[in-house]
Amino acid sequence: MTQANARIDATAVDVSAYVQQLGRAARSAARTLAAASTGEKNRALEVAAELILQQRGHVGDENARDLESGRNKGLHSALLDRLELTDARIDAMAEGL
Repeated sequence: MTQANARIDATAVDVSAYVQQLGRAARSAARTLAAASTGEKNRALEVAAELILQQRGHVGDENARDLESGRNKGLHSALLDRLELTDARIDAMAEGL
């Protein structure tokens, strides 16, 4: 398995090690992207957009959980509003890709 495909453990206790692991994965992904053709990159973006739309319900559910957690931690309502993923925002994300 390449580092780009390795799952990053977001619950890692050692933040420094996590950031280093994330950086290694990003460098590996950058090399892969640099070698990809324009057509391959465009297709990858199309697939990502399709997946966002297909997973709209899951994305919305997870976002709702994150927003609730933010409310419980006292995040300002303006920040919560910017973080909320409405259907229109999810559509815009996919369109942007």
